[in-house]
Amino acid sequence: MLLRIHHGIKPEEATCHRMKNAGDRHTMINILYLFVTLPIGGAEEHLLTLLRNLNLSCFNPTVCCIRDKGTIGREIEKHDFTVISLERKSKLPDFRILNDIRKIIRTKNIHIIHSHLYHANMYGRIAAFFANIPVIATEHSVDAHTKLKRQLINRFLARKTSKIIAVSHMVKARITERDQIDPAKIDVIYNGIDTNHFCSSLSKEKAREKLGIPAESLVIGTVGRLEKPKGHIHLIHAMQKVTEQNPNTKLIIVGTGSLESPLKSEVARQGIGHSVIFLGLRRDIPDILRAFDIFVMPSLSEGFPMALLEAMSLALPVIVTPVGGIPELVTDEINGIFVPPANEPALAKKILDLSADRSRLTRLGNSGKAAIFEKFSASAMVQAIEVLYKSVLS
Repeated sequence: MLLRIHHGIKPEEATCHRMKNAGDRHTMINILYLFVTLPIGGAEEHLLTLLRNLNLSCFNPTVCCIRDKGTIGREIEKHDFTVISLERKSKLPDFRILNDIRKIIRTKNIHIIHSHLYHANMYGRIAAFFANIPVIATEHSVDAHTKLKRQLINRFLARKTSKIIAVSHMVKARITERDQIDPAKIDVIYNGIDTNHFCSSLSKEKAREKLGIPAESLVIGTVGRLEKPKGHIHLIHAMQKVTEQNPNTKLIIVGTGSLESPLKSEVARQGIGHSVIFLGLRRDIPDILRAFDIFVMPSLSEGFPMALLEAMSLALPVIVTPVGGIPELVTDEINGIFVPPANEPALAKKILDLSADRSRLTRLGNSGKAAIFEKFSASAMVQAIEVLYKSVLS
């Protein structure tokens, strides 16, 4: 059931106007956020940031996980949001999931489904079609569905989708070309960082003491899933060259994934185990980033990485590959440094050159922080999404 807009009120204002006068939570815009699960990751942090900053006088959110709630799902619950877990484990298409979602739509009087990532986007769009309500699907990655079957499914379901959010212009260009979707159906809304929440009171010395790292070390770090697209293997190979020039260098790797064991084995094979620290999954990322001198993101592909936004928001100088949406955030030698993907000698040289120039470190870090506060705040992201919610209802 679509909400009707009152005459004489602008579409972008109508729903909030109605909600304030009604004083009844049942007349608010009820949003169902759909994920498969909510582990620690960029898309999941995006949802947490959105919920923290959503205008709750207009929007009433419910979160649904097709499988389990995950770490971020449980954290969202602590903020007094409803998180429903369907506990459906099958990797094959499961029509029970559609029935589960339709029951939630009825019982919660859902007005909009907002789904994220491929499988949730698939189920959410089908369920919304049968319930005759708007659906918004967010695409977070340039490599979301490279298989032909997924491309065909995504192409068909796009016709039944009210709007698609791409987290960068590169993501929009990729899905427009690959899935043959009308560009007018896709809005680019950048991920944003909640600078009020994402902060640390630790000094660099205290942050290093907490991690057991000598205060005088050169500390290089990265945060992300330990999967091939993130390019960790190239950073590890570059690290071998860096430690030959500066034995006092430490590399901190935060995250977990299918390559954790192979990467640790490669570190041992390279003989740099004393210089590389694997921290696994952590929720104290701001405190960990405080210990870094340089943040490195050696990715082979990206959408619009939250970890990079977080590092730049804390004035860390960054060395990145110009892939995916990263060039929409970083300008070479202005607020970061580019290095070609998988070019290990070039990466090692960039690290060594930057670490030797303290004034350059400070300049790049401050410029990066300014870019985040100016263009990539949580408030800008949430405001754009709220306007989109109202537009699909009007």
